[in-house]
Amino acid sequence: MHQTVNHQIQKIKSFRLLACFVLPLMSFLCLGSTNTIKVFFKNGDVISGSLIEANKTNLTINTQLGIVHAPVEIIDHIIQQDHNTNNLTIETAAACTNESRIDKKLQELTRSYLAGNISPGEYHQKRALLISQLNSLSAHTPKTEKPSNDTNLYPFISNLIESQKNSQNQTSTPPIPSSIPQQKNKSQELATSDKPGTNSINLLQHSESPNKSTNKLAMFFKEIHGYAQIGLDAGFSSKEHKNISGQLRLSYIKNITRNYLDYSVSYGKTENEISANRMDGSLRSELNFGKKVFSYISLSSGYDEIRKIDLYYQIGPGLGYRLLTKSNLTANITIGGSYQEYNYSNMNKQNHIFVDFGQDVTINLFSKLTVVERLSFSPRPEKLSDYKLKLDTSLRYPISNKFFLSAQLIDIYDSRPATGVANNDIQIRSNIGLTF
Repeated sequence: MHQTVNHQIQKIKSFRLLACFVLPLMSFLCLGSTNTIKVFFKNGDVISGSLIEANKTNLTINTQLGIVHAPVEIIDHIIQQDHNTNNLTIETAAACTNESRIDKKLQELTRSYLAGNISPGEYHQKRALLISQLNSLSAHTPKTEKPSNDTNLYPFISNLIESQKNSQNQTSTPPIPSSIPQQKNKSQELATSDKPGTNSINLLQHSESPNKSTNKLAMFFKEIHGYAQIGLDAGFSSKEHKNISGQLRLSYIKNITRNYLDYSVSYGKTENEISANRMDGSLRSELNFGKKVFSYISLSSGYDEIRKIDLYYQIGPGLGYRLLTKSNLTANITIGGSYQEYNYSNMNKQNHIFVDFGQDVTINLFSKLTVVERLSFSPRPEKLSDYKLKLDTSLRYPISNKFFLSAQLIDIYDSRPATGVANNDIQIRSNIGLTF
């Protein structure tokens, strides 16, 4: 409750340093001929300004930084200021500056502790010293004592109302019911805060917790799942061969969207001649329409030195349907289109539009063994004899909560490969992987 007045009070506090140097002169010039009052709220806040309108429930005050509407029920006491003196609610410039510096040091100290740059003992020692300095500064700041005859506000407000009626030049603004919630002063808030990252961080109303963005980033990475696997094949005989392969697959599922990233690489030598050198990467985003239907867009790119492909890329959208969504069996089918461009090292590049048909099946056998099969078939609409086919089948068996063994078969068929390259390319891999 009382959020409007609280917002206005905090707005005044945010310009406190400016008020320390500029506003005393402005206040003297602007408030000299009006009913200047100082209002003490029950939560400890104090404002001063010229009275615009008053009744038995609300006061409307024109302060240096705007109009404040204050309900009487949240006011502790009021005093009327002398127009001939510079009796303002703002503190001296030195007091404002010192308090602001201590607040800044406390925030920097807390951020440093949360970042792990200082030890808990050092943090509490320095924090206690700064709190002591702030308390000492507050103790030496001049304060106005509460007048004993102003305990009952209604006679005082009645006099203000009567005085206001007699003033011909007074501006009237309808009051807006609002109030200020009770707050602790800074010294009390610091003294009662023992846990870093709570009250000590929120000294300034407009500052955010320093670990807020860190928490959001951590939550994002917690929602990313997938696996990484690596395979090694080596033989030392009359002919030596060494082959290494790796694969990374990530998935990020949020609400009605699913995002997948695949990256694979393989490199090998036989008798000191390169026998494998390829890399493939793909991104795919899906948008669900209910439980069964979804749309997707995919982008993939890579190269294959052995198949004379310097660079290829393909991009296209499509629609999918989830045939089965059981706990031990899932199956999806897709249909779409893609633009594909292949740049070869020994022939002209080829770029065409293809129709894409796809399906993938995941089966869990014997509670541990997992079979994953993915098949894609992409013919050219104007020439069906020109097509590409890819089959990727793998078996996975967990050996612990995080690690697994896998065997993988990849078969890529291209009806129009580069000159001197076979149509079919078969790869068999054995891997050890890590899930996360």
